[in-house]
Amino acid sequence: TIEIVEGEYTDTPLVTLSFSVTGADEYRVKLDDGAFSEWKTMVNSTPFSIGFSDALYQIYVEFRDDVLNLLALSASVTLDTLPPAGTLEIGVGNPGYTASRDVTLISTIDDAARMRFRESGGEFGEFVDFANSADWQLPDADGTHTVEGEYEDNVQNRAVFSDSIVLDRQLPTCSVTTQGPIQVPAWPEAVTGLASDTGSAVDTVALRIQRESDGMYFQGASWGAITLLTANGTASWSYPLSISNLEENVRYTITCIATDLAGNSSSGDSTFVLDSRAPFCALDVSGPLRSADWPDALTGTAEDEFGDVVIVQVVVKRLDDGRFYSGLNWGSSKVPLEADGTDNWSLFLPLQTLESGKTYEHTVHVTDSAGNQGSCKEIFYLDDTPPTATMLINSGDPEYATTEDVTL
Repeated sequence: TIEIVEGEYTDTPLVTLSFSVTGADEYRVKLDDGAFSEWKTMVNSTPFSIGFSDALYQIYVEFRDDVLNLLALSASVTLDTLPPAGTLEIGVGNPGYTASRDVTLISTIDDAARMRFRESGGEFGEFVDFANSADWQLPDADGTHTVEGEYEDNVQNRAVFSDSIVLDRQLPTCSVTTQGPIQVPAWPEAVTGLASDTGSAVDTVALRIQRESDGMYFQGASWGAITLLTANGTASWSYPLSISNLEENVRYTITCIATDLAGNSSSGDSTFVLDSRAPFCALDVSGPLRSADWPDALTGTAEDEFGDVVIVQVVVKRLDDGRFYSGLNWGSSKVPLEADGTDNWSLFLPLQTLESGKTYEHTVHVTDSAGNQGSCKEIFYLDDTPPTATMLINSGDPEYATTEDVTL
């Protein structure tokens, strides 16, 4: 037999051939397809130069005895003078961000037999057999992390490669700015919102727009099954929505979903309605009242089906002379006075500003958050004059009656 002392691999072009052959007097050697050397006197071992290029080399040896009986043997060795080469990537596709500490290390390395890893600045672990992927856990801290991999070939040539990734576990935020009752003429033909992220950056914003009346979702041109729409922009996003696709006085819910570069997602929502309905109002003061019962204020209630009543204004008119109350006195100009409160409102109107026997009309104008207006009115007057009458007992007002039953 013959043996290459350095083994299957060597980092030097000069190897040692060891012979274990009996009965041989001479030997000769050749490399691959080259020519044999001259016959040499038999020895137990001999140095042999295989070449200077990294490659697999085949060595052929022939032995002969004194009567020229021949024995042919061969062995192979790989010359490897270069360290492993390639790349290390954190995560499939080499992403720049991750939302999880648990990642996969992808090793695309040529000529590696073993590998080991460490966080940059830390200690390497033990060598393990080379594999194209390995599980790894990043430190428990958001931010940039660098992982280094050391690779070793069969002759202990080594090379270190590294890659960095940002651990981002912070959720982005997403909000919808299209909300509340909106007047039909004011519809902006789009829904809008804002998104932000304190970790990596917002990558995409998706939307769901649902119609409350039938539970259907907007699909981009019509309404149907649940559909996820892609918004235009991220930090300040929008999605076109024509008024032709909307119904008046129907609520819609917009849900926005922001996803950052690490894959973290969060959502926000709001509702809106194309509000064409006027708000309602009701008045507490009407009809005749005694001065002693006057409450020193006009009061009432107001409400809106879809939003809030934002303004209540009261016009007080004295019908006897057509003059209007200004808040201090009576004049010829109509003065809308803003009431205190909205849902339950009041307007201070002291008794000394009113005259018994006069008739007053108060008209209330209410405005909702969409700008729609409604109104209501009532007439009232102060009546402090007691009624007058005469009463007769029986027709003709006789002084005496002949029966217990009389007619008043």
